[in-house]
Amino acid sequence: LTKRALLLSAGLAAAWVAMPAYSADPIVIGFSQASSNSAHRNTMTTRNQSYAAENLKDVNLVVTNAEGKSAKQISDVESLMVQGMKVLMISAQDGAAIAPTIKQVMAAGIPVITLERSLETPVTLHVGPHNKPIGVLAGNWIKEKLGGKGNVVEIKGDPAVAPAVERH
Repeated sequence: LTKRALLLSAGLAAAWVAMPAYSADPIVIGFSQASSNSAHRNTMTTRNQSYAAENLKDVNLVVTNAEGKSAKQISDVESLMVQGMKVLMISAQDGAAIAPTIKQVMAAGIPVITLERSLETPVTLHVGPHNKPIGVLAGNWIKEKLGGKGNVVEIKGDPAVAPAVERH
């Protein structure tokens, strides 16, 4: 996921909720992060926070960290709804577990932007890679390099997240 895509997601979220007249109250954008156990996730969070602080003066970006726990992410998103978020950006910990909550968010008229990890339920916008072609390209590259000989061991990621499933 590129810096441009992450910054674009924050900008799109703000533009989505722009209103004809500005309010004294900041617009709440929720960002539900799956975890903070990697540099990649921490960078994604930090860059979105920096972009919002520098470019979206009328936005309050509320970031939550699911700590790798689906139940916590569900609770975090429900809490963001109570806080009056106008847009949800989410990198799902477990797509199947969060799907019913995402359906509630969408039914409430709140746009949902998925970052990196797609969901099986419809959302407003997905910003991320095309995982199936990535898997095909990787498989074809290995096939070419081995020339039809040798053994391949596949190490799969977490089966609860879209990239691991889609790239297989």
